[in-house]
Parts: sequence; structure tokens; C-alpha cells
Amino acid sequence: MGMFDSFAVKYNDTTHEVQTKRFENVLDTWKIGDVINQPSFGVQVLYDLAEDVNGRLEYAFEEDANKIIFIVIANGVYVESVVSPYSREYDTSQSINHLEEKWADTNKQITSFNTHLNAKQELNKTYYQALYKLAGYIDTYRDPDSNKGIGASIAKFHYHKLDNVKNDSDLIDVLLEEITEALIEREKPLDVIYDNDPLAKYKV
Repeated sequence: MGMFDSFAVKYNDTTHEVQTKRFENVLDTWKIGDVINQPSFGVQVLYDLAEDVNGRLEYAFEEDANKIIFIVIANGVYVESVVSPYSREYDTSQSINHLEEKWADTNKQITSFNTHLNAKQELNKTYYQALYKLAGYIDTYRDPDSNKGIGASIAKFHYHKLDNVKNDSDLIDVLLEEITEALIEREKPLDVIYDNDPLAKYKV
């Protein structure tokens, strides 16, 4: 297929990559809430099929054939993916129209954008804190006598896993454990709460 970009789509508690050549084709992979690599305005709905052709699955979902996948982009941001059962009688254009109308609501767009932006900011803080903690573990391990008095007590509180570190290999295990804990934060599901009140955007 050559170069492409991908949308991450959640399906059956797993993540699949839906590939596209519509954009810059630089191997970007977007999760919901990400800005895609080509600016756009308005609502754009893309679709593709996971279809069983002569007994061979032609698309993304190995565990389930005959699915149609919709990708929704609102003002350059990947905002939603939808996976639906597909048959020859399925009205694709009706589903596209429904998603376009649904995401034309500017209040819904702003709610989605703000929620995902806040989540990314919190995630950045988590990563920065994790990096500082990793550096603290390394510095304290290298020079355990650098902290005196109350400083030693604080270091013991923050870097308590050093109690069981006897060598460099043990330290690496501790660092990997800390990295894993930080990365788990990235995989937590994000719930976006939408206000379906049509007058919501007029409230003070």
C-alpha cells in the first residue's frame, strides 16, 4: 500500500488501525481527540468496510467480518469512530448524514475538544512527574549521601523502592516499573459528557 496514515479504532476492547491515503501519508496514527496532519473545516465523515470476500476477510477486524467503519473529523480533529454491522441493504449515506448532522453541533464539538485537551494536559503533567521521579531515583542511587537530615527522610519517602535496590540491574527494574505505571495512565478510557440540551450553548 505504500505510505499511509492511520486512525486508531476501538472495537471489542481492542484497538485496530484503519489506514487511509487521504492525507499526508507520513505514517501518523491518530487517536480520538488528535489533530490530523491536514487542516480542514466543517465535518468530514469517512468510511471503510471489513467485508468477507470469498471467505477471506478484506479489512481490519480479524475476529469479525462484515462491519462498516465510520471515521468522523470535525474541524481537523478526529472526534469519533463508529463500527456497525454491514449488509448489502445497509444505507451508508444515511449513516454519514446522521453523523454529519450530529457533529455539526458546535456545542458538541467544543465539549469534545475541551475534554480531550484537558486529558492531554493532565497526561503531560503525569509524564513530567514521572520523568522527575525517574531522575530522582537515578540521582539518589548514584549519590545516596547527597541528602542529609530531613532531606534523607524526604528522599526515602519519595524513592522508597531503592530500599531493595542492590545493583544497577535492580535499579533498571525499578525504573521500568515506574515507566509502566505512567504509561497505564495513557490507556485509561476517557468519558466525554455531552449536554444534549439544545439551549446549552446560550447559557451564561
